[in-house]
Amino acid sequence: MSTEKILEAIKENKIEFGTKRALKLLKENKVKEIYISSTYPERLTNELKHAAEINKIPVNRLEINSEELSVLCKKPFLISVAIIKQEK
Repeated sequence: MSTEKILEAIKENKIEFGTKRALKLLKENKVKEIYISSTYPERLTNELKHAAEINKIPVNRLEINSEELSVLCKKPFLISVAIIKQEK
């Protein structure tokens, strides 16, 4: 289910990647949902969840690891955090 949302966001060009980018977009209130890989460190997960809770943004842990998420997103680098941006 959640991987379908990621694929849809890719088609609509409404996706970005990375922890720093997620935190920045959260501050700007431009995030709809956040997805994290199964291998994303727990310490960083808690930090990201805390920042997302302020804006009531869901943070979803995927059952796939960073490498599989990279393949899903068709990127040549590992992805641990995928951000679906708000509609403009």
